[in-house]
Amino acid sequence: MVAPRHQDYCRERSQHFLDLFDDELERGELEVSCELLWGSAAHAIKSAAQQRGWRHGSHTLLGAAIDRLVENGAPAHLTGQYEIASAFHVGFYEDRQFSPEQLRLAKGLIAEFIQSGKFALTGPALRRHNGGRPQNRAPNLTARRRAVYTAARMNRRR
Repeated sequence: MVAPRHQDYCRERSQHFLDLFDDELERGELEVSCELLWGSAAHAIKSAAQQRGWRHGSHTLLGAAIDRLVENGAPAHLTGQYEIASAFHVGFYEDRQFSPEQLRLAKGLIAEFIQSGKFALTGPALRRHNGGRPQNRAPNLTARRRAVYTAARMNRRR
């Protein structure tokens, strides 16, 4: 099992990256802003994976951790939120540009992703939290969020 201290580090880094986002976006650093969104989400996943003793040293393993969280009763919409976060990571390396507005909207989604209490609760703890049943419903996306999600998915396909 990984020491709680390292889990705390990942949780703190996740919030730290999100805190840096606004300043970088205001400076026009879109690529850095993309990577900060990804880093924030990735460190939240790393923290959850470490807590459970799961490997998390690559992009693929982070995706597998999300799948395992959902299989163990975490909300199914984590998969979609992970895909959004992933698009910003891929966008950084493949020179895909997002508008500042898309990035601002995405920050809200990433913040929900990393700060959701349900993210950390899986297995029996989640079932107790949900009255004994796993929560596997699709996200309730507003039209603006749906547009960001669609743009992120389209950018990944290019």
